[in-house]
Amino acid sequence: MDTTLKMLRTEQRRRHGEEVTPAMGDRLERRLLERERDGSVVDHDPADPDGFRYVPRRPDDADLVRAPRTA
Repeated sequence: MDTTLKMLRTEQRRRHGEEVTPAMGDRLERRLLERERDGSVVDHDPADPDGFRYVPRRPDDADLVRAPRTA
């Protein structure tokens, strides 16, 4: 499984109060620090073979994942 997808699933578990093992939590924290350090967020990209890619953070990005644009 792609590491980005693992990160997103672990973050979802954490936000919903579900169990996250210490090892999973450590990996998640490292990945979140990487996103903060390089100023990126996750963007869903159906054209990408993995379905996700990292893109530069914009001022309107309020979370780990870029919100889809609405028409």
